[in-house]
Amino acid sequence: PLALAPGLGWAWSLALACLALYAVLALLFREGITRCVQTFETQPGHSVLAALIAMLLTPVLVVLLFVTVIGIPAVPFVLVALFCAGLFGKAVMLAWLGRRVTGSRGVGPMSHPVFAVLIGGVLVLGLYLVPVLGFLVYKLLGVLGLGAVVYTVIQALRAHRAAHEGPPRAPASPSPRTEPPIDPAAARATAAAGPAAAPQPITAALPRAGFWVRIGALFIDALLVGFCLS
Repeated sequence: PLALAPGLGWAWSLALACLALYAVLALLFREGITRCVQTFETQPGHSVLAALIAMLLTPVLVVLLFVTVIGIPAVPFVLVALFCAGLFGKAVMLAWLGRRVTGSRGVGPMSHPVFAVLIGGVLVLGLYLVPVLGFLVYKLLGVLGLGAVVYTVIQALRAHRAAHEGPPRAPASPSPRTEPPIDPAAARATAAAGPAAAPQPITAALPRAGFWVRIGALFIDALLVGFCLS
């Protein structure tokens, strides 16, 4: 995206302005940048999958909002939220690169995400000068950063929900009662019927599907809806 050639001062000004914006984001939202970096370091696969799902479902969501007519006013908010998540994700990836280069993860002024963002930004600006590789790095940082932000938000929502639900309650002890006498004829009939007569499990007592199973089901739904709309 960049080159050392005359007449490209506007491009360098834009790149340095974006780097300054990323540094300001790291200064204002230190905790958020740190959490997103930790998410990408500990769960990179889930972050990449979250980015792919977000990019695939965003057009479907926009089309569905337009189809419903009522959801048209929400389209600008969805696009702005996605744009802000992309900007924040770029800052996250620069901070991750800076931390990988410096290795400073302890306590101190140099451990602040701002310094990591600046170091990672200088490294990325150097990579932007390489033909072809610069564009690949630009796109890759955008995708990985978006995934890290989206998956961190998902984890925060799950933790918030778990905190509101509270710990699982212990089952109440059954009250003592007198069992009715067993009819020998009914017992022999039940034994002769075999496993078919066993009571079926209650659906409400079965374990619920996990998050990624539901995301997979949602992806299939999105494919079907997109196929019908096309």
